[in-house]
Amino acid sequence: MKLQLEYEGFTRGKLNLNKKIAEGLTFCSRGRPIPQNFFDLFEEFNNYLNTELKKNKIEKVYGTSSMKLKIFYLRMNFEVIDEMNKNNDTTLLLRKIII
Repeated sequence: MKLQLEYEGFTRGKLNLNKKIAEGLTFCSRGRPIPQNFFDLFEEFNNYLNTELKKNKIEKVYGTSSMKLKIFYLRMNFEVIDEMNKNNDTTLLLRKIII
């Protein structure tokens, strides 16, 4: 089965497939300006997400993001493990280790 990150142009080479992993599909999208309280809601979502991932014994989550949304993923403790330029835009490959 092809992962969404492969559709974006990344390969499985950067993934640790020896762990139980999940792929995060669109947590954020571009659009209108973001309201100030969105960050509080985002923190709440992140805490809920971590709890559910731990329950399901997921050890790592991978996903992709545009550079414009990088701050949201960094706030959720994702790290950038690769990037590529496509159509004059940078797409990031992200990883979150679930502790």
